[in-house]
Amino acid sequence: MTIPETLTPAQYNELYPRYLASERSQKKSEHTLKAYDLGLRKFRDYMNETNAEEITPLTVQEWTDSMLNSGVSNNTAGQYWDSVSRFFNWAKRMKLVSESPMPENGKPDFKFTKKEIPSKEEIMRLLDPANIPFSIKGKLPLRNYTIVSTIILTGLRSDELRELRLNDLDFEDHTIVVRCGKGGKERKAPFPTAAQEIIRKYLSAKIRPAWATGEDYLFGTHQHDLNEETSAKEEQWHKFDAATLGRLVHRYGKTVIGREIHPHLLRHCATSLWDDAGADIKDVQRALGHAHIATTEKVYLHILDKTKAAKNIAETLSTLTL
Repeated sequence: MTIPETLTPAQYNELYPRYLASERSQKKSEHTLKAYDLGLRKFRDYMNETNAEEITPLTVQEWTDSMLNSGVSNNTAGQYWDSVSRFFNWAKRMKLVSESPMPENGKPDFKFTKKEIPSKEEIMRLLDPANIPFSIKGKLPLRNYTIVSTIILTGLRSDELRELRLNDLDFEDHTIVVRCGKGGKERKAPFPTAAQEIIRKYLSAKIRPAWATGEDYLFGTHQHDLNEETSAKEEQWHKFDAATLGRLVHRYGKTVIGREIHPHLLRHCATSLWDDAGADIKDVQRALGHAHIATTEKVYLHILDKTKAAKNIAETLSTLTL
């Protein structure tokens, strides 16, 4: 069987849902799958608008140029480009096309932007239980504080926190088993004493249903679903969806430190605390679940405040005499 050198737009439209299904079978997170799908649809829409007859390196390059010329940022365009590149790598492995049309060095250059993570003072205000905003009735303020503090102290991703079960917490080993890390990988995240104390108080407050087991979600929302057989309403404990968790963290930050924050920013707060404590970068890489040390290095170089580096070096050498 002769493998075609390229695909037509019609073939692409038919195949890319199959590619997404293959990624889903690899236990990729829904957030990741949505990102892939968005990039693939952007490319599909461009081909429909331009009436492209086949997909060539020139097609991809003109699509990339059109994104940048229309005001799409380099970083966003690069994410879309990656999605299409992954699709064609899959198509090549499946022997659906002989070569990928992605042009060499065609991906937009990534541009780093300094993320304004909360200062050490702001991080400590978020962690201080005295600052819990009790403007909400019931036990929700304690739950919200526990969620924010857990991310800061453990460095968990949003998806990882939402999937967390009580049995994943090892109080003796001071670790958390992350069962659904990025790429479906399992790892251990730090579970320091401060985080343990906060979660113990959360559990003692009986926020989780009394019937919840160790395999039920640590954090969740109550719902009452109708049992079709008995016509009775039954209490259910569902995990947070990503949007709900994002809104919760956003509101908490606005109330406590007067600025917008989101779950991934809290993850950078964890990196900041570990850096201040002198953690080795390789340990930080493993704790965060980064596949490559280069990703961790980017966090250090472009997110954390390294203006203190010169002062630290000077203090280290302060006892040196010649």
